Amino acid sequence: MIKQKHIRQPYGTWESPITANLIAGKTVSLNPLKIENNSFYWLESRPTESGRLVVMRRSEGKTEIMTPVGFNVRSRVHEYGGGAVLITNGVIYFVDYDSQQIFCQKPDKHPYAITKSINSRFADMQFDSIRNRIICVQEEHNNDSEPLNKLIAINLESGFIDILDDEHDFVSSPRIDNNCNNLAWLTWDHPNMPWDNNTLWISEFSNGGFLKKKKIVAGSSEESMPENLYIFQIAVIGGIYICTLIKKHFLFI
Repeated sequence: MIKQKHIRQPYGTWESPITANLIAGKTVSLNPLKIENNSFYWLESRPTESGRLVVMRRSEGKTEIMTPVGFNVRSRVHEYGGGAVLITNGVIYFVDYDSQQIFCQKPDKHPYAITKSINSRFADMQFDSIRNRIICVQEEHNNDSEPLNKLIAINLESGFIDILDDEHDFVSSPRIDNNCNNLAWLTWDHPNMPWDNNTLWISEFSNGGFLKKKKIVAGSSEESMPENLYIFQIAVIGGIYICTLIKKHFLFI
């Protein structure tokens, strides 16, 4: 039996067989997106492809990658991104990381860009089925000024962009109700961070698809609403439950 030689070294100076590449190189992150027409969609990382994110689909016992090579599904709005995918009626809309433009991918077709604003980033897409448009956040970057945040609507036939709200330093989390009659969204302004305080707005749509009767329903210098306003589905029935982070109670409206 060969006797092993032990070498004593200071803590943290020896080489470990467990490296960062060993862990990260085989770790796949999964983020559920949507169940639609008996198909399940999720967002999945690809560590062996420079970490790009792809849309996956499980349907009729078959799992397939929906995002072609060359695309990376990720938004950089507010730098930390999020809300880079919208799926409706089998059509996938996604933000590509390199260009930060929105692409449309119809079934069995190659993606094509529906925005061409090279200085802009997009996120938080919602589908307005009544007006055939996407409502989302646009972040416009200019070299000599602070990025401009806007709540916009993109016409899916013409590609024309309407500005719905551009009165605040930051906007996020637009949520449209099931009947496409009302919209909720969050705003905040410098020097605040969204987890310190922000404002929740709701508004009806006008006949032309713009916002009318904008109303603040929650928010103050001591309150912050969560940015995932999925609870807005309750609002059109009669009320919204909002969890405040500072006062730690539920507010019914």
